[in-house]
Amino acid sequence: MADMAMDAVIAAQAQLIEALDRGDVSGVEVATAALASALTAMRADPAWNMRPSRRDQAEFALRQCDAARMRVNYLGNATRERQRGLAAMRGDARAANTYERPSAMRMRLVTA
Repeated sequence: MADMAMDAVIAAQAQLIEALDRGDVSGVEVATAALASALTAMRADPAWNMRPSRRDQAEFALRQCDAARMRVNYLGNATRERQRGLAAMRGDARAANTYERPSAMRMRLVTA
């Protein structure tokens, strides 16, 4: 049972990564629900982490999680950049670079 739970998590992560790579919004939603369900099933099984042989699976699952996170960050940044470009085309003066701090947050240098 515990092996099946970890395998389900890894399969759902792979499904999520594939959907992110394809830009498939409905696929992302389905994969996210499958991942949540698999994680819930894994948490419900107290023996999922009892064997040392599962360490490799757990490390792989963590790498998969990191791969999905990087894709989400990349896609979020690309979306912000497109929004900034569209705002600049409209002449919106508030269109700032993605990584620029708002003026209220900038550190003020005091010169003597």
